[in-house]
Amino acid sequence: MSIKGIGINAHSSRINGDIELLERDLAHFKKIGFDYVEIPVYGVDGVINGELNLENVKRVKEALRRYNLKATAHSPVPLNLRNDNFDMQEQVFQSSIEFASKLEAKVLVCHNGNFEGRKQEGELQNLASEREIRALKTLSEFADKRGVEICLENGASSIEESVTMLRKVNRENVGITYDFGHAFLYYSCHGGEKGFLTSIKEALPYLKHIHIHDNFG
Repeated sequence: MSIKGIGINAHSSRINGDIELLERDLAHFKKIGFDYVEIPVYGVDGVINGELNLENVKRVKEALRRYNLKATAHSPVPLNLRNDNFDMQEQVFQSSIEFASKLEAKVLVCHNGNFEGRKQEGELQNLASEREIRALKTLSEFADKRGVEICLENGASSIEESVTMLRKVNRENVGITYDFGHAFLYYSCHGGEKGFLTSIKEALPYLKHIHIHDNFG
């Protein structure tokens, strides 16, 4: 993975749909020397009811151009391809890819699906996981035509889980966003320092994007 630039995230709950506030933040980010900004789909109301909000997308794109900043994109955090409401989840995912494409963002960060505390066991869990893999294969083709890479970010799960899924998806434009802060917290409870360092090694063949932040660890 070659480093194309260093970016900062536009915080979703801070922006909360306020594009004028985003513009002020972009001006500050440019002033202090960042090349990229991670734009959250949900923070700028980029997708509403599963559909692309073209008016807001246009305003965000114009603001990025004004300050000569490039973008990556982050899909809505609740997006979950293992959710029972699968059709809507898939639609939001596809619209998030379109959002990234409209901003000329080559990277769309998203999270692995999860079972949200539901006690699904055995066959039901396997079926939901297999559905997620099939969906990612289809979505990867949609993304590839638009020059977008789907980058799965580790959160409250292991890198090993992501790698297992990526092997099954087996698409060049689907890889890993390695979040060092999330990994540090996860492996502090599951495997310690050795597990943390091993996870970095396991992620490397699939690494496309990196998140680094201070979680007071």
